[in-house]
Amino acid sequence: MKSPSPYRSAYTLIELLMVVAILAIVSAALIPSASNGISEQLEAGARVLATDLDYARTLAVTHESKYRTAFNTTAHTWTLTHSGTDTSLTSLPASPFHVSQEAASQRTTYLRNLPGANVQLSVYSMYAGGSSLTTITEVEFGPLGSTTRSDETVIWLSAGSGRATRYVDVRINPITGLATVGNFQSTAPARPSLQPLQVGP
Repeated sequence: MKSPSPYRSAYTLIELLMVVAILAIVSAALIPSASNGISEQLEAGARVLATDLDYARTLAVTHESKYRTAFNTTAHTWTLTHSGTDTSLTSLPASPFHVSQEAASQRTTYLRNLPGANVQLSVYSMYAGGSSLTTITEVEFGPLGSTTRSDETVIWLSAGSGRATRYVDVRINPITGLATVGNFQSTAPARPSLQPLQVGP
């Protein structure tokens, strides 16, 4: 009788997508209620963003292709698209927060429409780090999970208004492609440009 192998085969695409979908749903469940403060809701929004970025990275690794997340600081959204050369990957799997009416080739998340968010959540700024800061509007993941940009990517989110405004950063390691949520601060982070980003899908 053949003994079972002590090794398990690699994860399937369905298993990977299920894990990412579950993480996104859990992140949404963590969006605090109206009775909680700005910091808690800002943190939950940042975790949803980090989960969406991990989702894009997972797609890139799974399909051995490129996937791009583009940001719009006017509409306070981010949009996932396939940016590789294989046109069979243009249609994207459904994700928990995308707008159901949009084309299958993109998945847009509206930060201000996340479940339970009752404060003004915004995409404040986005830039690539290095010897000098450069304003950017997108991050792209390659087949190995790394970003196609060699510098760290930093996305700042904000919540609240006036003196009550709080900020938190989500940083993407260029080598691993992994996103981490930073610490809160009450002072506005420096912007590489005096003009806010206006481009994006």
